[in-house]
Amino acid sequence: MTAASTVTTTHSIDRASFFSDTGDPATVPALSTENSSYEVFINGVLQMEN
Repeated sequence: MTAASTVTTTHSIDRASFFSDTGDPATVPALSTENSSYEVFINGVLQMEN
């Protein structure tokens, strides 16, 4: 039997912990007016909004 989770804490990870494919620190992409979104992958897995 599994118990329901009652954890209400939001976890955040410092963006300095992430690196690009080239080993450089990850940066927030500059978005043009025609494109207002970007995709985030961690270990090859697309991350959801929350």
